[in-house]
Amino acid sequence: MKDSLSSFPKFVCNFLFALISISAFSQSISKPNFLFTAACASASFNTYDVNFSFAPVASFNSGNTFFLQLSDANGSFTAFTEVANSTTITSSPGTLTFVVPSNFVGGEGFKFRIRSTAPALLSPESNPVPIFFQTFTNSFLINNGQPTATVCTGSSITFSIDNPTAPPTTLTNLSYRWYRNNVLISGATSTSLVVTTAGTYYCEINYGACTTTASITRSQNVVVNSIPGLAPITISSSLGTDIALGNPTTLSTTQNSTYAYQWFRNGVAIPTANNFNFVTDQAGQYTVRVNNTTCSVQSSSITLVNVIGSSSTVIPNVITPNNDGINDTWEIPVIYLSGSNTEVFITDAVGKEVLRTNNYTNNWPSSPIDFKSANPVFYYIITPTNQESKKGSITIIK
Repeated sequence: MKDSLSSFPKFVCNFLFALISISAFSQSISKPNFLFTAACASASFNTYDVNFSFAPVASFNSGNTFFLQLSDANGSFTAFTEVANSTTITSSPGTLTFVVPSNFVGGEGFKFRIRSTAPALLSPESNPVPIFFQTFTNSFLINNGQPTATVCTGSSITFSIDNPTAPPTTLTNLSYRWYRNNVLISGATSTSLVVTTAGTYYCEINYGACTTTASITRSQNVVVNSIPGLAPITISSSLGTDIALGNPTTLSTTQNSTYAYQWFRNGVAIPTANNFNFVTDQAGQYTVRVNNTTCSVQSSSITLVNVIGSSSTVIPNVITPNNDGINDTWEIPVIYLSGSNTEVFITDAVGKEVLRTNNYTNNWPSSPIDFKSANPVFYYIITPTNQESKKGSITIIK
């Protein structure tokens, strides 16, 4: 006996197979659609519907779940969030309702798509739509609430968002837009703005398409005036940039009785260094800030180097042998060191010889100095070959 299907003509079998194939592969979910042009959520309103259709309805099993997926702010589903789901949608069209999380970081280009589990399908992506949660809907202040400010030519001031009763700066999902003369400043999206030119400035919370002309989520206007700044200043060193410990140089800049000064070494303010000049024997990079109560200017830098073994002939008169690795021994210029045939002679305060050598290597004192009630003073005579002797004192400071 023949199989029952074999009794059908071949073209009928092919037709039935095509129908089965169409039924198996025509399951689909439509592109999601919605009636809102922007989801501007807030504590008082936060419910949004996304609609879709699916077919054939009968092919979506009773155990199916529909999920509403949300892209990132650029419309990419590389990273997405499933913001709603339902197991009870059994007729088409269907609706999924979602709420915007209160800590949501908004944007202009979000998209939706629908995922089903039985069968496992994904819909096409929706059109882009702005979505924001307006967590802060009050006005706020900048510039400490003041309506005016002054900037000096060549200098700058910084505007920051002040803290009202409920400061927007504590809300991490917000970004900002700064304006000068009602023109958006490109790239200015943080809680502060560096201002160098005159104009009228204000800041607003960036709610994108959810920001309206009636919005109060912005600061007051601040009118910035520009005034001439101080002229550039430089620093001079009385001994140049090669200096020796124990033989300090004097750094100087423009002197003016109406100016205030602050000296810096390696970028750190030096306490009490508040005059137009500063005396130091320490290596480092020095600058000075000058202020005339309205404007200030930072000098160019000067770098001092402690040199031993250079062409310098500076002989130090103070050492601090405290084993800190700095100025622990009496270090004199290389022209007087071993190999130069120079005699180095040192006595104590009463004339007792403590060192005499023609082979000095910057190593005195090689043993601890006995301190009494005061810093001991020693005397030296340096006698180079066929040259006049150099004489002076050495104070030992513990």
